[in-house]
Amino acid sequence: MTMTSDTPGITRYPLAERGNIIIKGRDLDAIEIGESIRKAKAYVVESTRYLIEAGRLLSHKRDELGYGKWLPWLKANADVLGFDTPRTAQRLILAASKYDSPSPRARPSLPLSPRSALPRPRAF
Repeated sequence: MTMTSDTPGITRYPLAERGNIIIKGRDLDAIEIGESIRKAKAYVVESTRYLIEAGRLLSHKRDELGYGKWLPWLKANADVLGFDTPRTAQRLILAASKYDSPSPRARPSLPLSPRSALPRPRAF
């Protein structure tokens, strides 16, 4: 059986070679799927933190520019910012302001663990 590793610390076995191999009571397919889900949840938490930081920086820039200069600045820097609508900037700023709010009820908390990063599945 040939092992491959694209990510440090994660050993992957090609699906074609695994079949229904069980190691210490664990199915290798289930292990790989679980690892992928844990990594995805961790990236959601990290992405949320970056988006909140972007909202903070946008808020500071808006305050720094002053009246009448904000929208032209957004338009002139759309390619660098990665978005081209003022609404995206508004949403990022709102998210940052809610997170920075002094009221615990108004402030959403970032999950402490990747496990709680994704919403619970809805019943259909």
